[in-house]
Amino acid sequence: MAEKLWSNDEIYLALSGHQGNPSVNRKVGKSAQVWIQNEHEKPLDAFRSGSIKKICGDCPLLGWYDPVTKKMVDRVCYGLLHQAPRSVHASCGADEPSGLVPQEFKHLLRLGANGDPAFAPEDIQLELIAAAHKGWTCYTHQWQKPFAGWLRQVSMASVEKKMAEKQGTTVLALVQQAWDMGWKTFRLLGEGETKLKQERVCWYDLDGTQCGDCTWCAGLAGPLGVTRTNGVVIPPHGNGKGNY
Repeated sequence: MAEKLWSNDEIYLALSGHQGNPSVNRKVGKSAQVWIQNEHEKPLDAFRSGSIKKICGDCPLLGWYDPVTKKMVDRVCYGLLHQAPRSVHASCGADEPSGLVPQEFKHLLRLGANGDPAFAPEDIQLELIAAAHKGWTCYTHQWQKPFAGWLRQVSMASVEKKMAEKQGTTVLALVQQAWDMGWKTFRLLGEGETKLKQERVCWYDLDGTQCGDCTWCAGLAGPLGVTRTNGVVIPPHGNGKGNY
């Protein structure tokens, strides 16, 4: 069961896996998950209409819907909108928000299981992180925008070649920009790309260590923030990796 914690009548934030039924993901491990979703549309309908941009912004991995072929095009995002996001929406999408934040999570907290944390309130997400005694993971593509600045302490700046292509620059230029702005980065490696000296390879890709046993992808406040390492790299993964 998912529980809606916050809503502004356009989008909502929900929590799942916190009541003794954690999500089990091969890479992530056991976790409670934070979902940011459209209030009045099912996730797949929001993708088709374009209103999904209210929760994903200009994410370069989002892709787009072709009404002629009725198919998703150029989608790299790992999120399968017809599966877990749909179940969460069916479970609590019509509910009134409770505003109740658990005092402690028994497992890892995964922010942005769907949607970008930059589009949900800072205060409630920081409350959730404060209860994440087992650590958390968080990523945002909105790191260049002023309204996402608060996430620097708790989130990774997502960078990849599709973002660079969209902005007419290079991946390495974006990485350096993020570092200059004080972010730790999470970078998908494109074909022929290798890690920089200031980056490290995701533990899962190295030896299968799950996110719940690592917790490095937590911005400046996480374990990575106290090291000289500025970022994490990983090959494309998830269901959309073939479009990268």
